[in-house]
Amino acid sequence: HGHHAAFRVPAFRALGGYDTTFAAAEDVDFDHRLIAMKGRIIMAGPWAVHYLPRATPRTAFQQFLRNGKGRTRFWQKHRLLPAPRQALPILVGIGWPISLLLGLAFPFLALPGLAYLMILLALSACITRARPIMTLQVMLLALLTHTGFAAGVIGTFRRPHGRRRQRIAPT
Repeated sequence: HGHHAAFRVPAFRALGGYDTTFAAAEDVDFDHRLIAMKGRIIMAGPWAVHYLPRATPRTAFQQFLRNGKGRTRFWQKHRLLPAPRQALPILVGIGWPISLLLGLAFPFLALPGLAYLMILLALSACITRARPIMTLQVMLLALLTHTGFAAGVIGTFRRPHGRRRQRIAPT
């Protein structure tokens, strides 16, 4: 979306700028604080910013893993729940691999995971209609972003930000 390409400096300073303890989603946190202080965000269509995916599948996955961790940290900081727009990728990102794994023992349990993959394939084909050779690339990007985001969210709950496991010394 890129709406932080321009903003009023006094508003930015009044809110203390970005929270530099965030590794990702610091813009989401800033937006939330700005809106809470009755600030406005104006999206300008002529200034559209286009997304360029990372160079490799691994780096795309890592980007969204970091984004999932950042979003979770944002929800925890502000005591919020994910919006449906974020909840759906979490559910499918967790659900499709579990579904396929369970399907190895009970084939009917693979159906939700297979349905998700077929929906991704169909949507990717619609998006790349003019360039069908890119269909699998777009599908892979969607799969990596959903799964990486979900893994980041789950990983954050597994070990909350800033906390390390303490070793208990033997007595």
